Amino acid sequence: ATTHDNPRHLGPRPITTGLSREDIQTWMEDALREMPEAVGVNIHMGTLSSTKEQIIGPVFDMLEKKKMYFLDSKTSSKSVCRQVAETKAVDFYENRVFLEHERKTKEYVKKRLRKAMDIALSEGECIAIGHVGNEGGMITVEAIRELLPEFEERNVALVFLSELTPFSFDKTRN
Repeated sequence: ATTHDNPRHLGPRPITTGLSREDIQTWMEDALREMPEAVGVNIHMGTLSSTKEQIIGPVFDMLEKKKMYFLDSKTSSKSVCRQVAETKAVDFYENRVFLEHERKTKEYVKKRLRKAMDIALSEGECIAIGHVGNEGGMITVEAIRELLPEFEERNVALVFLSELTPFSFDKTRN
C-alpha cells in the first residue's frame, strides 16, 4: 500500500481496500449524516481504492441513491472511477491540474493556476485541486488572491464544481 492508503494518514474512517460493501455503505451513510449539506464527494487520497471496482462500485451506488456528484482527483492513472460512473446516474468530474503536488511554493502554485487558466480558455473549463488547510493552505490561498486580477483580465471565473458541466457518457440520465 502507498502512503495515501495508510489508514492513519487518511483520518478516522477512510474507505480502504479491506472494507466490505456493507462497511463502505455504512461509513458513507454515517459521513453523509454528519455533513448533510454535502452535494458531492471526492476521492483525493485513495490512490489504491480508486483502482478497485469492488470499492468504487458501492461508493457510486450510494451517490446514485443520494443524487450526489463525484470528483475523481486522478491520483492514479489506473483509476476505475470513470468506468464505474458510466454505469450509474451520477454526475462525474475529473481533476485536470494539481496545484501544489510536491512543490509547495507560491510561485509553483501560481504556475499551476496559470496552466489551469490556459486549459479553461482553450477547453471552456478546467478543474484544479489544491489545499486550503494544513497541506499548502496559506500558500495556495495567497497565490489565488494574488492572481485574481489575472483571472479577471483573462475572463476566467472561479466557480463551484457543481456549476460545471459533468462528464458526458452519451446516455440517458435519470
